[in-house]
Amino acid sequence: MTFRYKSLHETLSPLVDAGQTGLLVIYGRFDFKARIYLRAGCVFHAECAHLVGAHAIRAIAKRKALMTLFVPDRGSDVVARTRFSTDEVLYCFKQADRVWDILHKTISSYDAVFELAEGAQYDSVEKVHQIVLSALDGCRSVYQVIRDTGIAEMDVLHVLFFYSGVGLVREWQAQAGEPSKACREFIGKLREELRRSMPSSMLPISDPAYP
Repeated sequence: MTFRYKSLHETLSPLVDAGQTGLLVIYGRFDFKARIYLRAGCVFHAECAHLVGAHAIRAIAKRKALMTLFVPDRGSDVVARTRFSTDEVLYCFKQADRVWDILHKTISSYDAVFELAEGAQYDSVEKVHQIVLSALDGCRSVYQVIRDTGIAEMDVLHVLFFYSGVGLVREWQAQAGEPSKACREFIGKLREELRRSMPSSMLPISDPAYP
């Protein structure tokens, strides 16, 4: 599952330059949907889940846009000004594009699996980072970490990028088809739960690959 997304800067710029009025709808993975309203080429309102205005713009920049739809002459019933100028909105999206490019050079795919380095400690890091790091069990893909934690894509990728750089996190590479230590332990726990919940006559024969 490779990274394929629409640049919001390249999508929004022509609408601004043409002085368009209407609604730009943005769709992405994980049920992401956002709205940006323009009036005569100026961004005057934005919505992203429960966020509006400037908070919505920041949240939108941290998500990948896979599809966009512009509806001309469509206004909003609620107006919460972004407190950004339109130029600042475009700059925010342009900077986000640069960040995505940097992150993608380290994290090539949502299918990649990461795990903590042996003996890694992360109790003192900020809460969002703790949540992401605790999800890196050597089994979950990047896609699954984003989905399971509910944390914005850019924030998850930033954690992987930063902590890979300092040696706390590493990409898991399968060796001769064997699962990672963390994954083996996880599967072992599932097996124990299965044994406790099933009659002995229904238990499968032990698999030496998953002690």
